[in-house]
Amino acid sequence: SQIVAAMSAALPTAVDYERRYRLVDGIATHGDAAALRALGEVLRGLPAGAQSAALRQVAVRGIASAPRPEAVELVLGLAADPDPGVRLAALSALAGADPDAPGAWQGPGGEDAIDRVLATGLATDAWPEVRRRAAAALGARCQRPAPARALTDAVARDGVLDVRIDALT
Repeated sequence: SQIVAAMSAALPTAVDYERRYRLVDGIATHGDAAALRALGEVLRGLPAGAQSAALRQVAVRGIASAPRPEAVELVLGLAADPDPGVRLAALSALAGADPDAPGAWQGPGGEDAIDRVLATGLATDAWPEVRRRAAAALGARCQRPAPARALTDAVARDGVLDVRIDALT
């Protein structure tokens, strides 16, 4: 749409946080594949810091409010973000993906890609809260072999009791 195109054109030149925030939110919520690719490039090009991490979280929340296949790759990529708040937001967004129904979250890698990202978060993230969110998301997918295996491994190996409890439930 023309509005998304205008937002995409304005984002690279926006310098104040509030304007960037509104543009990121609008593009993430309404953008097509091209706008989301451009948004991903802008987000990757931002300097390290709290404001940049907050903008990446805004993007994930915007996508989660309007999930669509063309946004999956951006969210999957943000699940490996250096900031734990961004990773937590990405895993929370992916938790809404229904493993048994094709639809909004069906990106190029399908549900297996989402399973892998969630399992990786559960197995390797340094932050217990991120691992707990991954366990909760995998719990809704435990009928599938890979999520079940990841949850079993977490119960046996995670050093944080709350993560093990979430993996069990």
